[in-house]
Amino acid sequence: VQLGKAYQTAGVLFEVLCAVNKTEKGEEVAPE
Repeated sequence: VQLGKAYQTAGVLFEVLCAVNKTEKGEEVAPE
């Protein structure tokens, strides 16, 4: 369970990083 939670957290952080990266490039980020 601990490993699964860590994996899920990493996935969320990855999504955030991608969103920030797109924002810095001036692209439109659609809110979910």
